[in-house]
Amino acid sequence: NRSTSGRKSVAVVSPCWLFGTDDYMQVADNALLNFGATQDFALLVIARQWDTIVNNAPHLNKLNTDYEGYTVWVQLGNVGPRAFGVRLEDTQANAIGRDSPVTDNESDLRVEAFVADRNNDSGIAYMNGVASATSNISSIDDLTNAAPLIVGRLGNFGQYQDFEFVAAAVFRRALTSGEIETLSTYFQSRG
Repeated sequence: NRSTSGRKSVAVVSPCWLFGTDDYMQVADNALLNFGATQDFALLVIARQWDTIVNNAPHLNKLNTDYEGYTVWVQLGNVGPRAFGVRLEDTQANAIGRDSPVTDNESDLRVEAFVADRNNDSGIAYMNGVASATSNISSIDDLTNAAPLIVGRLGNFGQYQDFEFVAAAVFRRALTSGEIETLSTYFQSRG
């Protein structure tokens, strides 16, 4: 029971972390978390977003203080959290954003994914296995920086997210739509 100010009172029925007012975790910078101009990659976050949301605060973040790198953030809809977005920005301040293709309800388990295919200069966001329209990412080159990979906080900017964190993964290849669907089905069946 985490009923103190800023935290949810919930029953934990499966392995997860509960993030509240000032909770986050981070992994030190590593070359495997950085992506060059030709490196395919995929980002995956499995989370249950609560209704006490900080708009555009991240689930997963590897932006430095100049906002170079990548982030997966939560966006507000008309009622509660409805979508997620991905931002990529390189050292030349070329940036793209891609919103998820579908919305969800508060407290639904969300499988958020973004796939960057550098051979085709395309980026696709997936929400619960449903793909967005393809974004052209040809303007984005090197996403390498020295920032840590952070779950639940926007770097040193102090924006924290209130959510149930199940898992995250960073892949150094483009996942297929079939792989995204398999992962989405698996985690959503765990509810």
